[in-house]
Formats: sequence, structure tokens, C-alpha cells
Amino acid sequence: MATRRVRPGTENSNLTKVFKVIHEKGGRKIGITTLTSLGCLLAVRVERPDNTCDEKLNIISSLHDKALSKKLQDLTQQWEGFMYSKFELQTELTKQMKNPSKYGGLKVGNSACCGTGPFRAINSCGGKRETREFELCENPNDYLFFDPYHPTEAANLQLAELFWEGDSTVASPYNLKSLFQVTYIDIIQHTTQ
Repeated sequence: MATRRVRPGTENSNLTKVFKVIHEKGGRKIGITTLTSLGCLLAVRVERPDNTCDEKLNIISSLHDKALSKKLQDLTQQWEGFMYSKFELQTELTKQMKNPSKYGGLKVGNSACCGTGPFRAINSCGGKRETREFELCENPNDYLFFDPYHPTEAANLQLAELFWEGDSTVASPYNLKSLFQVTYIDIIQHTTQ
């Protein structure tokens, strides 16, 4: 059986299909995030001999994000009234990992609150996985990551606030608040310019 490769951002890509169904059902506004730096996830770093980021995975995430941006721009031209807000999750998480103290009380950006091993990055939280031992921090709100993959509630709240009303370096071409305040007349003017 022959397989067919589909380039990201083509009409046959999964996201485009999802957006198309939403648009056909009357949805006109989409909020979406970029990928995080996959190669810098704690669970990836702990598997590497030097505990550094996997740059090949970061390149893949970056290529996905570029294709996503292009496709979103194309869809605003192709589909009546289609608008979006794209949140730069990769950029924001990377900044928080490098300098957590600049972000609302976070203290630890390079280790998970719950897990085991270096960076508490072996996903054993709860003791129900292959590795049963785990450590749990006293205050998850001090941490960017709860486990090797997921931000804590405090970090997610900060990210959501940035997505809601951050400037154009964080969310573009609109933040979510602006996107949902835009009227149909604004949409028509936007698509005819």
C-alpha cells in the first residue's frame, strides 16, 4: 500500500481540516498556540547524556510554527471572515524557563515540581508508572512545570493572561480579548484591505 506524504499547512493537513469544519459550522475566530520548544522539555533533556536541549526537535517545532503562521495568514484571505489569534507559547515558555523570577513569583524554571531524577524530569509523579519513586515540591506555584511536560496552574494562569491581553509580540495579529471584541464590520474591512 502506497502512503502519501502531506506537507504541513496544505489543505490536507489535520489542522486545516479542523479549521475548515469549524468555519463551515459558522466559527470565524480561532485562538491557537505555537508549539513549545519540544527539544527543551525536561523529559527530553533528561534522556540526553549532557542534559541539554535537543536542537533537532527544536528545529522541527520551529518549522511547524512557521508553516502554521503561513497557513493562518492564507486562510484569512481564502475564507470569509476567518480571523485568528496565535500565541507564541514557544517564546514565552523559553523566557520563563531561563528567567522564572521575572514572571509573577515563579522561582524554578528548570525543574519540575513532581517527578524524580535530574530536574525531576522522569515522569513518576503519583507513583503509578514504571518508576514509582517521586519527589513532590512544597509549593507548586514556585515552579514553571508541575511535571516534566505540563506547566503549573500558576504558570498556566500567567500564560493565559498573556494570550488574553498581551501585546503583538506575544499574541498576533490580535490577542484573544481584541479578537473577540472585533465586530463583523471590522472583519469585512480587514478582509477587503
